[in-house]
Amino acid sequence: MNLVDCGPAAFVDIVSAWSFASLEQISTTDWLQMKHCAVATGLGTNVEAQYTTTMQNKYPVPSVGTVETVLATDTIKCFRDLKAWQGNGLGDGITERLVSALRVGIACHNRYCLDNLPRGTLRDHAMIKSDEFSLDFFQAFVSHADDEVKMLIMLGLKEKQVMLLVSSQLIQICDDLFELHQDAANVDTTNKGLTAVCFAWVTLRSLIKMAEYLQDKFKNVFAGTFVRFLTTQIADINPTGSWKEKATTMETKITAMGNRLTKVKDEAASKDLLHRVNTKLELLIRLNNLKKNGNARQRRGNQDEDGI
Repeated sequence: MNLVDCGPAAFVDIVSAWSFASLEQISTTDWLQMKHCAVATGLGTNVEAQYTTTMQNKYPVPSVGTVETVLATDTIKCFRDLKAWQGNGLGDGITERLVSALRVGIACHNRYCLDNLPRGTLRDHAMIKSDEFSLDFFQAFVSHADDEVKMLIMLGLKEKQVMLLVSSQLIQICDDLFELHQDAANVDTTNKGLTAVCFAWVTLRSLIKMAEYLQDKFKNVFAGTFVRFLTTQIADINPTGSWKEKATTMETKITAMGNRLTKVKDEAASKDLLHRVNTKLELLIRLNNLKKNGNARQRRGNQDEDGI
C-alpha cells in the first residue's frame, strides 16, 4: 500500500510513540548534527532517526530517564516519588504531564502520517490503530497504576515499596516489547520501503502484545513481576536473618495484608448491602404512598357519587 516508499515511522507503539513527543529543548548545533546523521543514514527527518533508535532502546526516556539498564531493586524516574507522580491536583503531576506530552506527540504523528502516507487503509491504520491505541493504552496503564498505588497503600505497604512495584510493571511491558523490536534493530535504512514494512510488522506485533495487557486488565500478566517483588521484600525486611526468619516475617506481613483486604471487602459489601436495603425501603415507601393516594382518591370518588 505504501507506493511512495515513505513514512517508515508511521506505525507506533507505547515505546516508539515518544519519539514524536519532544520534551526537551534542543540547541541549533545539536539539531543540525541530528539532521546530518538522519540524512546520511537515509532517513529524511530527525523524528525518523529518533524513531529508529527506539527499536534498540528498551525504555522510553520520558518515563525512565537516560539509564540503559534497570535492576529489580530500582525504581524508574517517573515513579520515584508518589507526591510528584500524583501532583497537587492542578495538572502538575508527572502522570498528567506524561499523558499531555504523549497526546501532543500523537498529534505530531498524525501530521507525519498525513504528509508521508497516501490516503487509504494504510494511513487509517497508522493513525487510528497504532497511535490512538497507544495513547489509550498508556492512559489505561496510568489509571491501573493509580488504582494499584491507592489499594496497596491502604493495605499497609510503604510508599517506597508500592512505587517499586508499579515501576516493575512498566518495566515488564517495555521488556516484552523490546523482544519484538529486536527484529527491526538492524534493519537497512537505505531502502525506505523495506524499512517501513519491517517497522510496521514489528509494531503490529507489539500492538497485539499491548492488546493482551488490556484484555487481561493488567492483572494476571504481572504475576511474575509480583513474585519478584515479594522476593525483594523478603530480603529487605530482614537482611541479616536466616531465610526461615525472612519467610516467617513475610508470611506475617502477607497475612496482615490479607486481613486488611478482607476488612476492606467486608466494608464494601456492607455498604453495598446498606445501599440495597435503602433502595428497597425507598421503593416500599413509594409503593405505600401510591397505595394511600389511590385509596384517598377512591374514597373521594365514592363521596362524590353519594353526593350525586
